[in-house]
Order: sequence, then structure tokens, then C-alpha cells
Amino acid sequence: MTIAGFHTVHELSDLWSAYSFELAALNAAAAQATTAWRAADPTGYAAFSVLQTKFQALVSGTIVPRLSPVSAGASKTSVPNWDATPALDTSGDVFDWLVTEWAGDESTGGQGFNDLDRMFRASPVASLAPSYKGMPQPTAPDFDLKAYGLADAAWKQVKNLAAKGTSWLTYGLLAGGALALWYYWPRSKP
Repeated sequence: MTIAGFHTVHELSDLWSAYSFELAALNAAAAQATTAWRAADPTGYAAFSVLQTKFQALVSGTIVPRLSPVSAGASKTSVPNWDATPALDTSGDVFDWLVTEWAGDESTGGQGFNDLDRMFRASPVASLAPSYKGMPQPTAPDFDLKAYGLADAAWKQVKNLAAKGTSWLTYGLLAGGALALWYYWPRSKP
């Protein structure tokens, strides 16, 4: 769900959970493959290792410090706050910033997580690359999707009644009711 066009803190938390899971899986697989990779392709392993170190520095030095205050600002225990607070800080939209940073920045030479994963999968030890099985799934509610689902169900009922020969007045009233339901669906405000 977005609030005023921005993702919520809950959605940011879901994204960070997925990214953290991916990074931990990649690091564990790389640690397991180090000896074999270094022996089979020392140059490729060195390039991967340098990027991995730079990316870890980006995560611990830039990403985590910016995420912490945003997450702390909306308490997970206060669900309306958690689900209705835009993921913003004084520099802007943190969710979109995280997606961009995960792709890499100037400190990593514009290379990010996907580049690390590709390097691993193109290496002589590609069979040891992580599968990312068990990736955390989003838990943030999507109120807009629920409203669309209700409107769709109402519209199907309208079409069924119309097919049965129900008067146009009933057809119009039901369509208007579905639109009113969608329009007046409770929306959280920041």
C-alpha cells in the first residue's frame, strides 16, 4: 500500500527482510565456495571478493544507518502507525532509495547485489550459488488491492443481475454502490 504516493514503513521492512535474506544466503554460499573458486579462477574470485567487500561496506556504512531511524520512527507494535507511515526521512523516499542503492552506487563502481549474484553464477563454482529458497514474503497489507477485489466482486454481481434481465435502475444502483464503496473505502492518512 502506498500513502500519498510513498511506500509504507511496513513495506520498507518487508523489502529489507528480503534483501537481508539474499545477502546472507549469497555470503554463506561464497564462504563455502571460497577455496574451490580461488583454486579454479583466482582472478574471477579476486574480482568477486573486492566487489563483495565494497558492497558489504555500502550496506553497513550507508544503507543500515539510513534505514534504522525510519524503522524506529514507526513502531511495529502500533500496526496503524506501521502500515500508514510513509517510508520517508529528511532526504526523501527511503524505499525507492534502497532499491537504487541495492543496485550499487559510486562506492561500488555502480555494481550491486545482482552483479555479485551474476559473478557467482558465472564462476567455476556456479553449482554452489544460493537458490534463495525460503525468501521472506511481504506481510504488509494492500488495502488498494482489497478495494479493487470488492469492486470486482460487486461488478460481477451487477453483470449477473443484468444477464437475468434485472431493470437498468437496479443495474445502475449496484454499479453506483460499487463505485461508492471503492471511493469511500477507509484510507489511512499520514
